Amino acid sequence: MKPKRSMVLAAACAVGLGTVTFFHAVSAQEAQQEQIQGQAEDQQEITDCAAPISKSQVQYKLVVNCDRTISIEASEVELDLGGHTISGPGCGQNEPTQSGIKLNGQSHVRVINGTVNDFFIGVEIDSGDHNEFIKLRLVDNCTGIALFGSSKNQLSFNDISRNDTQGVDVRGSGGKGADNNEITFNVIAENSAIEFHKSFGNGGVTIGKNADGNLIAFNTISRNLQSGVILAEAEAPNAKKNIVASNIVTQNGGSEHGRAGIAVTAGNTENFFLRNTALDNMPVDLEEQNKDCPNTWKDNFFKTSSDGTTCIGPPLDPP
Repeated sequence: MKPKRSMVLAAACAVGLGTVTFFHAVSAQEAQQEQIQGQAEDQQEITDCAAPISKSQVQYKLVVNCDRTISIEASEVELDLGGHTISGPGCGQNEPTQSGIKLNGQSHVRVINGTVNDFFIGVEIDSGDHNEFIKLRLVDNCTGIALFGSSKNQLSFNDISRNDTQGVDVRGSGGKGADNNEITFNVIAENSAIEFHKSFGNGGVTIGKNADGNLIAFNTISRNLQSGVILAEAEAPNAKKNIVASNIVTQNGGSEHGRAGIAVTAGNTENFFLRNTALDNMPVDLEEQNKDCPNTWKDNFFKTSSDGTTCIGPPLDPP
């Protein structure tokens, strides 16, 4: 079942968000599959992965495994991987531009039900808005999925694990923000676990510069080498009004490069961290680098933090 915005709103209200405004255009996303199906002129099987997807209003279904990138060059399409696998040559063997599935400027694309592994980036979205990525296994890439200058996308019910540098990377690019994306109900685990990459990988979910109003909720984020969730870049424009809520964040940061289960670097402000369970992370469960408490921390269950009780508040045991 696809998550409804009402579920997220109810959870947010339950932890006292109050007057915070949500800008996510999910009502449109909830109708996206029906829109594509209703407008689709035909259905097409993919047997040759080298050919780009270039025709709109078509439901494509992969019927073979692939050993190369699938490029989506049309908007308003659905790509059902049909349980098949798109495989690359291996993270360390890829050019930095090589991705398993790539969108560049497309919108209203839906990709479901399959595996992408061993690419530099498993799924890459550049300047693409209103897209959905559901029930995918993004494993053993350098980065599992990257949203560069892309807004109002949905990532749900995916397994994003064992990627060498990080699981999810969200950041502005080319002067375009990465705003109002939803990252919900995913398993994000054991990323940045390779010795070669551990000095610069961020682990689970990275929210970079010029990325505002994103929602990271109801995920299980565990055993990532550096941080479970990090608002990472302190250079302007900083990340603001992101919501990190009701995630289970455990056993992250298991190296000398470990930061925290949930970490906020200095300069990132007006963000909300609500009712997360962050336990057994190293060196601490929660880290806030801003000294003037510009972010809201409320009802999180944790044992250790970087600032005592100044901004984050006292430790709370889970119910």
